[in-house]
Amino acid sequence: MSVIQDLYDNEINFIIEAFWDAGFEVRLGDAKNGFRAHAVLRRWTEVEEWLIEAARVHHPSSQFTEQYRSAPVNLVFRMQVLSQPEFREAGLP
Repeated sequence: MSVIQDLYDNEINFIIEAFWDAGFEVRLGDAKNGFRAHAVLRRWTEVEEWLIEAARVHHPSSQFTEQYRSAPVNLVFRMQVLSQPEFREAGLP
């Protein structure tokens, strides 16, 4: 399965922008309904991990979160993601 496809299938909106040598700018949400979280990451694997964590925090009762509940995530990366202001404001599930 693809994280991107699974987010889409669960109606969890996100935007990914790539600019060479500047990394990937990732946002959970959309312009119409607002963005819930934002990050700039250097590697594609970090983008997928970040999207999983962002969805877990901001959509705790979604089918996506249930599906990815046991997905392995690098602990150091998880701590970096959860230290972002957007995640502290949302609280942990």
